[in-house]
Amino acid sequence: MNELQLSYETYLSDFCEAIFAREFVSRGLSHCRTARWRTGIDRFAEDSLGTIVSAEENSSSQAAVVQVGESLSLVNLNEGFVSIRMATQEPGVDRLLEHFRRVFPPAEHVEKQVVDVRFWRSNNEGCARSSNRSINVPSWGEIQGNYPGSTVDLLSPCSKTSAPATTGS
Repeated sequence: MNELQLSYETYLSDFCEAIFAREFVSRGLSHCRTARWRTGIDRFAEDSLGTIVSAEENSSSQAAVVQVGESLSLVNLNEGFVSIRMATQEPGVDRLLEHFRRVFPPAEHVEKQVVDVRFWRSNNEGCARSSNRSINVPSWGEIQGNYPGSTVDLLSPCSKTSAPATTGS
């Protein structure tokens, strides 16, 4: 008799996501909101999060299911970004979002040019995962010496353009 064997590659947040989903359903929560931003915080301060239901961590990220009052949140802190899925019984999570913005203050704008990039990858089973990285981008003045004069003449006008007023959609 042939036997079917399944395997599943798990990631840090998978365990907390499963617990969050189970608790979301068992507690009868009906409203959910997600927020994500860059933060200067790189480790949880567990005493300021709320009541931790479950937590996981590895060398570069942390995940936790947190109870604040009657709400439940899944918090992921990874490489300078925090993403939070907040679940409540009633609509509106503004106070809860304010709580997490105090715990994970948005990173201050730095004059250094940094671009946030999301990298996607897939394993052999077709499971897609992403990770975020911040890449330092030198100014044109810092790197134009790496190019021949004819290229500098052509590209220099492009470096004087300003950022677009809005992002693409």
